[in-house]
Amino acid sequence: MFNRKEAKKILEGDQVSPLPSAEVKLFFSLSYCTGLAVETVRELKWENLYLDKEMIRTVEVDEEDDEEVEVNFDHALTVWIEKLKEKSGAAGDKNYIFTEANEEPVTIDTIQKHFESAMGTAGIDFRKRKLTPNSFRRTYNFWYA
Repeated sequence: MFNRKEAKKILEGDQVSPLPSAEVKLFFSLSYCTGLAVETVRELKWENLYLDKEMIRTVEVDEEDDEEVEVNFDHALTVWIEKLKEKSGAAGDKNYIFTEANEEPVTIDTIQKHFESAMGTAGIDFRKRKLTPNSFRRTYNFWYA
């Protein structure tokens, strides 16, 4: 789990940057700001987002069972999401938000690679502390749930 200072250091930055790093920050921010599992965030489609209500409606992927959930998110994420949707030229609501080049959902390996890069940039030894991409979710659940 991250402390608040670490989470801020990792997720802070240019919120409207057209660079892929903005997509990575948005991905981890959604997990951190909503408590959703990485597996659930990677499966999100545009149709799951209700920007006017600042809400996500989706099925939370769980080891035991899948559960339909509604979670709210901070207004600041709306700006990031709108920029990403505009940049991606999302053709339809059934498209995944975070994709590989083949338009399939981003893979766990890709998420792990970006996680490791973000940890290195932030100077956090994730291996020693046994942190994973889902540590964003656990941080939310600890501090805010």
